[in-house]
Amino acid sequence: MYKDFEDWMEYVSDFKLPRWKELPDVELYKDQVVTLVERYLSIFNNGEEKIITPASINNYVKWKLLPKPSKRKQYDRIHLSYLIAISALKNILNLQDIKKGIDLKVIEYGETLAYDKFCESFENSLRENIRVIKEKNHIFDVSGNDLSLSLACNALVSKVFAQKYLHFERKK
Repeated sequence: MYKDFEDWMEYVSDFKLPRWKELPDVELYKDQVVTLVERYLSIFNNGEEKIITPASINNYVKWKLLPKPSKRKQYDRIHLSYLIAISALKNILNLQDIKKGIDLKVIEYGETLAYDKFCESFENSLRENIRVIKEKNHIFDVSGNDLSLSLACNALVSKVFAQKYLHFERKK
């Protein structure tokens, strides 16, 4: 698939999440939702585990992370947008923090704009990381541990900042 990390970075440099208007405007069954989320978040796929499962969707509904589906157990754009954000963010935040963050942004922007802003922010962060890695390529051996350690520490620090920000925003 990809011959190395640099090849993968080149591939993801053009990665885009679908915007609200690009999401299907029809009701979908759970298996269709799983297929779409897996496709949309393909850059997270490590080949070892699923990004989302029907059971996880059931749990997210039960835990009120996303609205209940229609009485026919069908899902629409709202559900798909929530599931894309939750599935991406669960890699770094716990589900309670994800819910708090989504709730804050939905109150601030509404569901449609909050989702589009999430997509834009994700893509900007992705490209910024690629830029920084390429810039530091003369410092780090791309195949070496220094880069992986630096990236892991940056992820950890970003996670701490995100959690603290959500904590203080909730107190307002």
